[in-house]
Amino acid sequence: MCYCPPETKYGHKVAPGSPAGSPPLQVGRPMYYCFPETSASGVRLEWNQWPGRSWDDIMGPQGWCNADKPAKKCWCMLEGLGGDEFCSVTNLETVCPNQ
Repeated sequence: MCYCPPETKYGHKVAPGSPAGSPPLQVGRPMYYCFPETSASGVRLEWNQWPGRSWDDIMGPQGWCNADKPAKKCWCMLEGLGGDEFCSVTNLETVCPNQ
């Protein structure tokens, strides 16, 4: 699963020095099927198979990874959760009732 970069407001943030597999400080917004079609300088990114989003749509001030209410939304799907309201959740805990 890809998430917004840690330097963005809704980025995936891990605790400094934490071992692999540790829960993050902030889960962040997922970027599932939602990658920028262009780089910050406007150059088309050939590796992106999902066209239709500019760099600003994702990383800009009103973009998915930075705005409380982004101008263009991405599909929000986290494990066991789906829908707009769950993308604003910045910290989720895993619950395994059978363990």
